[in-house]
Amino acid sequence: MTNCRSIRRISIACLIFFQASLPCAVLGQTGPRNQTAAPAGLINAVAGDVYARGADGKEVLLKAGDVFTPGTTFRTGPDANVVLLFADGQNVALGKNSELRLDTYRFDPRDAKSSGERMELISGEMRMVTGAILTQNQDAMYVSAAKASIDFLSKDVTAFIVEADAKTSAAAVAVTLGEVAVQSPTGPLTIVGAEQFTRWQPGVAPSAPAPLSAAPAVLQAAVAASRATVLGSNAPVDVQSAAIQVALAGLPATGAGPAQPQAQAQAAEPAAAVITPAVTSGGGRGCVGSPC
Repeated sequence: MTNCRSIRRISIACLIFFQASLPCAVLGQTGPRNQTAAPAGLINAVAGDVYARGADGKEVLLKAGDVFTPGTTFRTGPDANVVLLFADGQNVALGKNSELRLDTYRFDPRDAKSSGERMELISGEMRMVTGAILTQNQDAMYVSAAKASIDFLSKDVTAFIVEADAKTSAAAVAVTLGEVAVQSPTGPLTIVGAEQFTRWQPGVAPSAPAPLSAAPAVLQAAVAASRATVLGSNAPVDVQSAAIQVALAGLPATGAGPAQPQAQAQAAEPAAAVITPAVTSGGGRGCVGSPC
């Protein structure tokens, strides 16, 4: 697997260096779902009805501060949106009528080679701002939508918006920061830089990268709406500690005055539900909305 990814990375580098329009075959890769019980992240913000489906197939209505694990599928309602904060600091915002499956996720700041993730946008709209996994091991990140893979070319923070139609398998990617490569089942590798977009659909190769100003009005509106969504810091967090803080922030104010931080954390801890499989609370301190 490492050799294949290395070859893929070298091929992309050569493509950029010589001629961005040259065709290059990049195969999407699949694998078994991660069954680890380690928490992947938490619900950092939610509006409307947002659901999570775990390994048992049951859907759970989410609230801010809930913790999720690999193997979770998220679904937003017609007037809903949600922001997922991952352990490595990655932020993923889902728009209305969207569905995202997190197949695998692991973050170990002490061992970059063991960190990685695999997710698929099944339908709807997703905004992603990358975290520490990308800077440590960019080859370990797999994102797909509408039967196409999205590969990360930037080693620094990358931000992009993806739209996917589950019925037609048509999709689009608009990059606002960094650079990605899109490989669909048809056509050459398409490299999309900052302030550019591309579209694809079954049997048709991805369009040549074009300025966001030339994008369809619907995609431009999605980009504008995504930019209007304020995301927190993309620094790594301790998921359980951060979940407690988020859940606490959502509690109604009382007339008893501010409590001690430790007492607040103890009182708020049961509010952080866990999507199956269950996880064990960890120690340490995290941060939300500002650098650690």
